[in-house]
Amino acid sequence: MSLTQQDKERRRRFLTATDTPALMGVSPWANAADIFIQKTQGIDTFTGNQATDAGLRLEESVLTWAAERLGPLNPGDWCVHENGVNACTLDGTTASRDIVEAKTTGIVGPGSPSQWGEEGSDEIPDYYLVQVQTQMLVTGARRAFVPALIGGRGFVMFVVLANVDVQEAIRESSEQFWTEHVQAGVAPDGVRPSLEILKRMRREPGKVVDLPDDLASEYLTAQAVEKEAVAAAAAAKAALISSLGDAEGGKWSGGMFTFYEQSRAESVSKASTFRVLRHNKPKKTKTGKALTNVE
Repeated sequence: MSLTQQDKERRRRFLTATDTPALMGVSPWANAADIFIQKTQGIDTFTGNQATDAGLRLEESVLTWAAERLGPLNPGDWCVHENGVNACTLDGTTASRDIVEAKTTGIVGPGSPSQWGEEGSDEIPDYYLVQVQTQMLVTGARRAFVPALIGGRGFVMFVVLANVDVQEAIRESSEQFWTEHVQAGVAPDGVRPSLEILKRMRREPGKVVDLPDDLASEYLTAQAVEKEAVAAAAAAKAALISSLGDAEGGKWSGGMFTFYEQSRAESVSKASTFRVLRHNKPKKTKTGKALTNVE
């Protein structure tokens, strides 16, 4: 569901179902420190990528498929829990007021197919599980349908039942975080914001603070090590390619390196050809004996 600027401003005043996975430590995209900055400064914790763009474009198709299985769906709505802290925006609901939350994975990139179980089960990634439990906490629903379009599998329907224990943990964590951190203006301890969030933080022009010497030294040392490692890797790569002579491949005890010509079709940039160095590990037979990648 695409959000307007007004939607984003409204969501900033609550902990939404997409915020709680970060608070519970199961989100791959954000953590509690990111949520704190987002709520206190109005900065988005995640601006999206090709995968989320594809998900938004395909959401209506997933919901159409779900309606064929579940019957006509009611439009999604904005809901707020009685505690005034937790809130959610629903993709839709069934005639019996069960929640419907559409998902896509593996459409752009590998996705997370191993985290999705059998049809009809509640085996979905933990961050989505916390999201739909939050939605059920807010709305009082007892069941959530999660129709998903999974790369390599197609449309699959999952069913999640309300879990009182999980919902109570979400509610307690949310209320504590809102009171002790967001309202108090105190960042949570023990967790650092992601680098992308730190880059987008609002800063006071001209303000200078004292930095701990150990942090400054640690960064400069790491930067120097990284620079040396990059240079060493580039030199080693050049030496390896040079050792190929005029060959396109080379075998060694651990497999084979290839240096085949690749081509790039003309689209944004001009058409071109180039070579890419790749390493292929030796294949193994059923007995575990290694096989080389060349004849």
